[in-house]
Amino acid sequence: MWPSAAINASPPSNGPCMRKSDSRSSKRKDAVGRPDVWIVTLMSGHSSDVTQCPANSHISSTALIIRFSVVQQNMPPTIIEPRKRGRPPTHPVDRLRTRLWFHVVKLRSELQSPGAIELKVDGEHVRKRDVDVLRPTKWGFYEKGEKVPDDKPGPRNAIEQAEATFPGAARWFRSPIWAVLRGEKLDRRALELALQGLQNEVVEILFELKPREHEPSIQLKPFDADCESRLSMLGSFDALAATVLLAALAEEIASPELRETSLRIYFDLQSPIMEQPETRPFYAELFSLIDLRCKHWAFPSQNQRLDVVIFWQGVQDKQEDIK
Repeated sequence: MWPSAAINASPPSNGPCMRKSDSRSSKRKDAVGRPDVWIVTLMSGHSSDVTQCPANSHISSTALIIRFSVVQQNMPPTIIEPRKRGRPPTHPVDRLRTRLWFHVVKLRSELQSPGAIELKVDGEHVRKRDVDVLRPTKWGFYEKGEKVPDDKPGPRNAIEQAEATFPGAARWFRSPIWAVLRGEKLDRRALELALQGLQNEVVEILFELKPREHEPSIQLKPFDADCESRLSMLGSFDALAATVLLAALAEEIASPELRETSLRIYFDLQSPIMEQPETRPFYAELFSLIDLRCKHWAFPSQNQRLDVVIFWQGVQDKQEDIK
């Protein structure tokens, strides 16, 4: 079974490797100005509406994509209501990173409940009963992702409090992967600094050992097959963060080759991330966020690019078929 994908940019009406089943080529926008959505279905069977891409068409993850057809779907108008008063809604990415961080704290502490963790981390400030703490507690909200800890300097910083008692958990909350998945625009320098802040084994793969003459900081190495192989073999969360940052860097420097390589590493990292105790409960949400943010690039012609989403479920199904 081949994975399915979605394209969020309008393709040309007669590109070299696609054909529309509907002859109408309107580019009407809806009530809020959104363009029509184009859906691409990747197929392995035969169909009269499917046109095979020529061999010279460039599209990332070429091993997975052999045929596709394009269908236009007009989206209904969306009524935009004014935002109500109060605190703005929590971003889904922040909900996920809070739940994942709490899970890591729970694993490190070997404690079984939010209340037990709060007593251990913040005991002198907890309103206690005879055998436990009064509910609800802020750590209970963290467990569900209903509140996000405020990571600002201060004595009541929950991230620092947990880190002082259970070292190694803070980096999961502070990973630069979350900024990219939230859609923050990072320039080249910011992305390189974020990569430098990852674990040493990742930095050693990506960066030169020492700064060049007359340069204040270390520089990225030329990214080659050896770097790709070593990063894939790490199988760690920081290796996954590096691939997301490299995919964002590829967009910043307009490098299709780096984009394709980084997403190929992402596919390789999926299986070990699915097995890690820290990420096992959350990999489905994490991969879905990465799929939507780090799209593949398809080039139907020299001056046109389409953004293609290849869902992780289809990739895993294909790997199971190969096994």
